[in-house]
Amino acid sequence: GSSLRCPELRQRKAVVYTEFLDYWFWAMRFRSKVSERERVKRDREYHSTVPHQLVVWGSEVFIMKLGTWLRGDEQEGTILDFVGLLRTIRADLGYEDEDLEKRDLMLLFLQPESIDTYLEERSSPDDEDDLPSTS
Repeated sequence: GSSLRCPELRQRKAVVYTEFLDYWFWAMRFRSKVSERERVKRDREYHSTVPHQLVVWGSEVFIMKLGTWLRGDEQEGTILDFVGLLRTIRADLGYEDEDLEKRDLMLLFLQPESIDTYLEERSSPDDEDDLPSTS
């Protein structure tokens, strides 16, 4: 990608994406466990700096996927949308990720057993079980 050709651009993008991820990883893990005062403080810090930095430094694909994720109201859909955002960030920073799977990224913010359950519920049974017999 274009970020690799310009290390300064890649560095600036990395800083903003890191701030974005710091907030959302915190929100997913701890937001419900902290005081209202702490929530308000964190939310205000995030909203006062990160969105306008994303306008400048976020890729077009990232901004589009962010909108999709933020509009998502079904929790399961938003998990996959968030994984899509993580992939987009990595691609924008120049990573190829040819062998990186959804589950690998999900392990960064979800418990392994909840991922297994989640993915099992979404795997289509006709993938293996209902194949027509070839004999």
